[in-house]
Amino acid sequence: MKLTKQLLKEMILNEMATFSYDQAGSAGSMGHEGSYQEAYEILANPQGPAQMVFITAHNPPYLMRGNGEWDNTKAQNMLLQDLSPYKNMMIGKGQYMGDQEETIMVLSNNPTVQDGFRDHMIMLGKKYLQDAIVYAEKTSGMAMDRSRGEYPITPEGKPITSPSGYQGATGPRYFWNLQMLNLNPTMTNQPSGPQDWRPSKFSTYMLSNPSIQGRSDDFTMVGGKKYYIPFYEDIAEEYIPNVSPVR
Repeated sequence: MKLTKQLLKEMILNEMATFSYDQAGSAGSMGHEGSYQEAYEILANPQGPAQMVFITAHNPPYLMRGNGEWDNTKAQNMLLQDLSPYKNMMIGKGQYMGDQEETIMVLSNNPTVQDGFRDHMIMLGKKYLQDAIVYAEKTSGMAMDRSRGEYPITPEGKPITSPSGYQGATGPRYFWNLQMLNLNPTMTNQPSGPQDWRPSKFSTYMLSNPSIQGRSDDFTMVGGKKYYIPFYEDIAEEYIPNVSPVR
């Protein structure tokens, strides 16, 4: 039997159907039913992109001080031109801190984590005077063996509802390690230095369960479904041993 692209996709989705897709945890919290379904296929495909970022040119924070003017549409079109070397992008609309905003999900071109992709996204975030970008690396960890009674737990050993990421019949677990990268903006029309940034928040979750659909702020909407990364919430993360970026 010839392994076509469509057959491979069906096999991947059959494997993914064993997970719960509407509960906390990056396995389905990103929304298997929504337009971010591609993110799971990427996790399941060893040759798929190993990095992604959420970035925008909308609403740079220096405008909050009345320091100038900014055309969101013009800046976003320029950003899309800057992102043209990347083959896979997805645009969502959302609201953050009361302001409507268009967010671009950008996938890397490489199947392993490359510092160049991260650095390029940081540079673009600074170019468009953003406060932060959300950056993610495909990460591997020890597989969970349910036949031996293993189940997802927090670092403190407390059970949680569903596992993070994607796990096939054999091999490691893969999940997205999401990071909030603060770009330390100068609050002027000039960006901070290229090395002036820091990671501030981490999560393996991108939530889309029913409670998220009722949010009125801090969400991204794609395909009629709201998504939210709980960087500022006290949500228990899963403990996954032997974690390592896919390099």
